Amino acid sequence: MTTVEITFHYQGEVRPESLSCIGDEHSNFGVRKVQTDAGRKSITVEYDATRLDASGVASVLRRVGIAVEDAPTPTR
Repeated sequence: MTTVEITFHYQGEVRPESLSCIGDEHSNFGVRKVQTDAGRKSITVEYDATRLDASGVASVLRRVGIAVEDAPTPTR
C-alpha cells in the first residue's frame, strides 16, 4: 500500500452526510482519512495510491456530493 495525501478546494458547503458516505465506503474506495477546513474551503484526503489516483479521489468526492475543483498533484 502506498499512502498519498491530496488537498482539493471545493465550492459550496460540505454536508456531514457526504462525509459519512465516504466513511461508510472508505475501504471500497481506498480512502483512509478525510479532513475539511471550512475557512479555506479545502478537503484533504489520505488514500491508497495502489487503488486510486488523484482523479479517482475527485470522482469519489463528487459522487458523494462535494463539488471539488480539478485534481491537484498529490503529495506522499
